[in-house]
Amino acid sequence: MVEVLLADTSKSGLVMTSEVFKDRMPGAIITICGTGLECLEKVGQKKFDMVVVDFDLPDTDGVTLTKLLRAHFSGPILITAFPGAIVKKAILDELYAFQDSSMWIEKPVKFEALSAKIEHFLIEKRRLYKRFMAKTKATLTIPTGKSQKVEATLLNLSFGGALIEIKEKHGLKVGDSIVLQLHEYKGKKTKADPSPAVFPGLSRVKATIAWTDKRKTQTGLKFEKLSKVHEKHLEDLFRRSKEYL
Repeated sequence: MVEVLLADTSKSGLVMTSEVFKDRMPGAIITICGTGLECLEKVGQKKFDMVVVDFDLPDTDGVTLTKLLRAHFSGPILITAFPGAIVKKAILDELYAFQDSSMWIEKPVKFEALSAKIEHFLIEKRRLYKRFMAKTKATLTIPTGKSQKVEATLLNLSFGGALIEIKEKHGLKVGDSIVLQLHEYKGKKTKADPSPAVFPGLSRVKATIAWTDKRKTQTGLKFEKLSKVHEKHLEDLFRRSKEYL
């Protein structure tokens, strides 16, 4: 049974949003709240499959609330808002690294727009994080017994983890804990971008091996809980990167 939490003070908005969920997800249980504080309290008390927050709440804005929710809720978070330059800038500046929240829904909510997001994130279960392209060298440290270092190439990364390529034999298995450190590098020089940005290295981040391919050359990493320092560093990397998946 799908459970959805809606944070909004507009009765018409709540009715329309609820009807779309009930049409796309028959039997869906809808919980309603009217403030950011109440939204945070409900997420702490119960497990939801998706949270939809309005940008203009009495005690907070949708961007601030979304950031607070991320600390307690790992599912998709959608934002509804009446279009405007301030709204667009706030969402794209602060939540650009997230596929779900950056794909905000204009009010009045239209069936097709919300239905597409439900399909994308609840039914198809697409990833919530954008994966940024930042090909650079990296070092993995395996902290078991005598620390072993493995050289790798980072292919892309997100707030959730990274994709790396390892050409040397390593013996890493799914579930193994490692420490990832990125080296500083300079973006590729092109005619369109003659002065590419320099991407600073990333201090040591704890991660888990999520998967490896059959040849064990490409490996997916899932980051453990990131510190505020790591989050800020990753945000800086994402802002410098112009390509994402």
